[in-house]
Amino acid sequence: MTPYIMTLTQAGLAAIVNVQAGTIGPVSIAQIGLTDAAFTVASTLEALPGEFKRLDVAGDALGDDLIHLTALDDSADAYGYRAFALYTSTGLLFAVYGQADRIAEKTPGTVSYLALDIAMARGQSDAISFGNTDFLNPPATTTQQGVVELATNAEAQAGTDALRAITPASAKAAVLSWIGFVPLAASAFTQSAILSLLGYVPFDSAGFTGAAVKSVLGYNPLDAAAFTKASILSLLGFTPQDAAASTFGSNANGYWEKRPNGVLEQWGQATAGDPWSGALTFPTPFADTASISINANSRQSDNVATDGNKINADWIDAATFKLGSDDNPKPVFWRAIGKAPA
Repeated sequence: MTPYIMTLTQAGLAAIVNVQAGTIGPVSIAQIGLTDAAFTVASTLEALPGEFKRLDVAGDALGDDLIHLTALDDSADAYGYRAFALYTSTGLLFAVYGQADRIAEKTPGTVSYLALDIAMARGQSDAISFGNTDFLNPPATTTQQGVVELATNAEAQAGTDALRAITPASAKAAVLSWIGFVPLAASAFTQSAILSLLGYVPFDSAGFTGAAVKSVLGYNPLDAAAFTKASILSLLGFTPQDAAASTFGSNANGYWEKRPNGVLEQWGQATAGDPWSGALTFPTPFADTASISINANSRQSDNVATDGNKINADWIDAATFKLGSDDNPKPVFWRAIGKAPA
């Protein structure tokens, strides 16, 4: 229902707000006037145009800046009205409402009952009183009991109506709607429906075989024919290195072994000079100088731990080296390890 918007007259506003005294009210609403005349509502009105009837009103301030008033006409009069006005106990025109179409009509054999709920500006409802409180049937507010309209499920689910009340049923419907709950109908609440919702597909007895289970588990066993050393090494990703993977060689300068991992090892015999031998050549060149490690020892018959019997390997590059002794020149065994050429 579209609300009626009443116009507060200038005199009514002055009665509520006393500017000179700095106070609000009090104002007592006593009567309602009716008219069937069509006119332009204005705040400057001092009387209701074409007024034909006045009725005493009962009312009360309900809180939430809402006032409720009622009027009863149980006379045999017949009439219709397009506008109405509220009057104070002093006869002052307080507020007016009017429209082009008739608001309501009364016949001789009926009773006319008017009930108005008026929302006031913040704090103004407390300044209004009523001379008569009989025949009240006020709406409910947050501070007073009264008549209330029940919300439909759709209104409860919308959650925006501040005037209607919800029942347990509409509250349940609203909550379930908010959380997106769609219940299963009894006819659909079967074992197959539940298993389908759970994504469960059971094995039947005919399909519950070793092959089916292994297939579900992703298991592929090796049979006896395939259970060989080569297949096991392949499954393990193992590639062993055998002796054939290394290469060997020798020449007048000594011996060498080139391994699959790129290590080059060389060894041989030579004479350590005093202080140094001449340049000695490796059996095969190394890849670089930085990776070479070389050591040398005298023959067993000369390996006496005395001062002056020290063997040194120095002056090394990728292809040559020198051996030195701080004693007399003597034959030694030497061994070198480094990086093999690519």
